[in-house]
Amino acid sequence: MMNNLKIFRDKKGITQKVLAEKADLSIRSYQRYETGERTPNTFLAQKLALLLETTVSELFPLND
Repeated sequence: MMNNLKIFRDKKGITQKVLAEKADLSIRSYQRYETGERTPNTFLAQKLALLLETTVSELFPLND
């Protein structure tokens, strides 16, 4: 599943490690979400959107 986590994370100027810590994730777990290897559940998707100051639909668009 393609997502825009890296794009929004880069816009905020934060590292994977920082975002993972803020989301209460291990760095490896976060990396799996960013690369699309795993898909976050609804709660985590909302948490990531909040941390990145965007919406779930912008982070995880359905039209890919």
